[in-house]
Amino acid sequence: NVTLTVTAAGGCDDVITKPVIVPVVPTLVLQVENPCADQPTTFTLVDTTLPPFIDAVLGWQWNIAGTLTSGNPVASTVTLPGLSPVSVTTIHQSGCVYIQSNNVLINPSPVADFEATPEQGDAPLTVQFQNTSSGGTQYQWLFTGNPPGFSTDASPVHTFLSLGDYVAELTVVNDEGCSDSKSVPIQVLTPTVDLGLTAFTLSPDGLTGKLRPTV
Repeated sequence: NVTLTVTAAGGCDDVITKPVIVPVVPTLVLQVENPCADQPTTFTLVDTTLPPFIDAVLGWQWNIAGTLTSGNPVASTVTLPGLSPVSVTTIHQSGCVYIQSNNVLINPSPVADFEATPEQGDAPLTVQFQNTSSGGTQYQWLFTGNPPGFSTDASPVHTFLSLGDYVAELTVVNDEGCSDSKSVPIQVLTPTVDLGLTAFTLSPDGLTGKLRPTV
């Protein structure tokens, strides 16, 4: 409590007392989801202060590797792997302001890439998939169709049995849990005959005398 006593020149005085509440310093925990370079990373500040000492947060101001944003949670993309500085300023119901700074480890991301040979043809179409990805340790293939096909081989072979448009998708995952995906369309077509006459002449038949084409 704070007490104020006021005394007048004639000796009269008055006293007033008011309570002063000093809030407990909050316990704020930073949680990071998908800390992968060149991908959206989600940052969440969680207040783990136990009641009745909670001083509600009214605003959050973030500085994520030089990118300014507000709110909670927030998503931001950090381009380079390694330790990245992250700070958040919180404004509380009491008027108190706190700044929390952290160094967050951003992991490298893999790059998914592959070649499909051939990408189109007549049914049944057998396709060789050549994996040219980098930075990955696990490979997950999905081949659309009825039923769909799956593989965890690095460079699988898959046969598309029926006519139609399909998609081959590769997801690459590294040891840190970061992932990347790529997809390629596959077409199974009806074969067509491409026949054209480029040059011919009409000559009389030796027996009938009628004109007949000669290629």
